[in-house]
Amino acid sequence: MAIDSSEFRFGRDDLLIEYNVRDFLKLVLNNLTYETNNLISLYDGMGSQLRALETLGVATDNCAAMLYPLLESCLPEEILRTWKRNSKIFIIDSVKTRLDELMEFLERAVENGEKISLATNIEMRNRKKEF
Repeated sequence: MAIDSSEFRFGRDDLLIEYNVRDFLKLVLNNLTYETNNLISLYDGMGSQLRALETLGVATDNCAAMLYPLLESCLPEEILRTWKRNSKIFIIDSVKTRLDELMEFLERAVENGEKISLATNIEMRNRKKEF
């Protein structure tokens, strides 16, 4: 009986998709109020959710048309402006490709943020030593 119950709940793709979409929405809603350190968790969470949805066959062009604007809408204004300024969004036909490009852009933003943080922390330590 317990095996039948878990197969019913966890073996159903429709429930898994619904669960992952809800988690995706939670990430979007939680990141509407952006904090500097939150970009890493946003990128990690969104990447994880998108991979889970792709595994279930959801992150196709049709679904990407819904996921892309959701992800874009929870970005901080500074990041969104940089994305819009530097993206090739207007020459990309596929929404899925736009979603992939946005995730790659966020990956670079996270990496650059970590590099900047590392560089400024070293700078600060050197300044403290001078005094």
